Amino acid sequence: MIGRLLASVNLFLLIGLNTAFVPSSPLASSKTRLSHLQPKEQRVKHQSFFHQKGLLSKQLKPTISNKMMYMNLNKDQEETSSILQRRSLASNYVIDMQKQNDEIQWNMYPINDVVDKSEINGGVGSVALSAMEAEIDIQPELSLHAKFQNGAIHVTLHNEVSKKEDSIIALLSRIMVQSLFSQITDMDEIDIHYPDGKETLNVQDLQSNAENGFVPLFANLLPEGVDFDTSELSDFVTGDGEPVGYVPRILLHKANLLHRGIGIVVCKDSHITMMNDDSNMPDLYCHQRTDSKRIFPSLYDMFVGGVATSGEDLEVTAAREIGEELGLTRPSLSEALFKCTVCTSYNRCVVTVYTYRVDSNMDGIKWQEEEVQWGGYVPYDVVVKSAALSIKRLIDGNEWPGDFDDDEIAFGSITDRERVLKEDEWDYVPDGLLVWLAWIKILKSKV
Repeated sequence: MIGRLLASVNLFLLIGLNTAFVPSSPLASSKTRLSHLQPKEQRVKHQSFFHQKGLLSKQLKPTISNKMMYMNLNKDQEETSSILQRRSLASNYVIDMQKQNDEIQWNMYPINDVVDKSEINGGVGSVALSAMEAEIDIQPELSLHAKFQNGAIHVTLHNEVSKKEDSIIALLSRIMVQSLFSQITDMDEIDIHYPDGKETLNVQDLQSNAENGFVPLFANLLPEGVDFDTSELSDFVTGDGEPVGYVPRILLHKANLLHRGIGIVVCKDSHITMMNDDSNMPDLYCHQRTDSKRIFPSLYDMFVGGVATSGEDLEVTAAREIGEELGLTRPSLSEALFKCTVCTSYNRCVVTVYTYRVDSNMDGIKWQEEEVQWGGYVPYDVVVKSAALSIKRLIDGNEWPGDFDDDEIAFGSITDRERVLKEDEWDYVPDGLLVWLAWIKILKSKV
C-alpha cells in the first residue's frame, strides 16, 4: 500500500469494491455509525433502483484484469492510517476524536498551529492534510465533550470560544449527539444541552424522521428559507473515509467538513487497468463547464464527480452521477480502483475513483446544457500534458492547493511535443487536478 505520496493527496489502493484501506474506525462502529438508524427500505431504495436498471449488476459488470493490489504497509504508513481513523477536518481545525466507554471527546487544534507552513512546500491543501497526519504535541484550542447522563445528552465546551467560532461549535455538537443517540431506549423525550443552549426533542419524531437522518437537530442552524425536511444529507467522515455523522449538505460545505465522494474517468471503448501503458491508453471524455456556473465557470474537467448521499454505497453514487450527468445507464462501471483525499480552501473530500467504459457504437452521451457547454473525447497523452500545464499555471500564480513540486510529478510521464495544441491552454478545475495527480501517481506505482 502506498501511504501519503503527496502532501495534498492521500492515496489508498483498493483490492475491490468497498474494500477499505484500514479497519473501520471505533467512532464508526456498528453502535455509532448512523446509517443503521435509517429504515432499511429507505437506505436501499436508491440501490434497488440501480439494480433494477442493471447499473450495478455483478453479472454484467466487466472484469478488470490485473486489478490494482495492496502493497505492504511499512511502520510509518501503519501509524499514519491509525491516526487517520480518529482525525478529521472542519473549518480551520484538525479534530482528534477520542471515545472511551460512553463518552466522546473531540479536541480541536488550529491547522496553522499544528504544522509550520514555512516548512511545507505546498498550498492550503498540503498544509491541512499534513496537519491531519501530524503528531500533535500542543494543547487543543477547543475541546468538546459529549455524554449521555440522567436522561439527557450533555455536550460541553471546555474552553472559551470567540463569537466567530459559535457556528462550527454548534454544528459539531449536533454531530456528536448522533453518536450517543443509540443509547436512548424507552424514552419519549430527550434533553440535549449544547454549549449554545438547550433543546428538548421528541425521540419518536427523530426516529420517524429517520429518512432524513438527524436533520431536526440542525433545524435552527439552517439558513432562512431552507426546509430541513428536504435537505440533502452527506456524511462527515474521518481521515480514512469512515462516516461519523449526518450533516445537511449546505452546512457541510459552509464549514468545509471532510466528506465522501466519487470521481469517474470515462474511457472510450476500454477500461484503464494496470496492464495499460502510455502507448495503449483509451481516449478520455473531458468537458467544459458553462460560463454561468457560480464555481469555476468555463473550466475543464476530466472526471465525472459527485458527493455521496449519507448512507449511500459509493458504487451507487457513481452509477447515479454518471447517469445524471452524462445519461449513461449501461452497466459498465469498474470496481473501485483507489481512494484519495483532496483538500482545498473550499472543499475537503475522500474521493473513491472508478472508470466507466463507453461503447462508442452503443452509448450516446447527453450532458446537461445548464452545466456543460462542451464535451468530447480527448487522446490520453493530450489530457496528461494539458493537465500538467494547468497545474504549472496554478503554481506560478500561487493558487495551487497541493504540493508545489506537483508539476514535476505530472510532467514525469509525458514526452515533449513540438507542436502546441489548443488543449494546452485548458484550465482545469483544481479539485479534479488533485484527483488526476493521484491517478498519475497510482499508475506510476505499477507492481
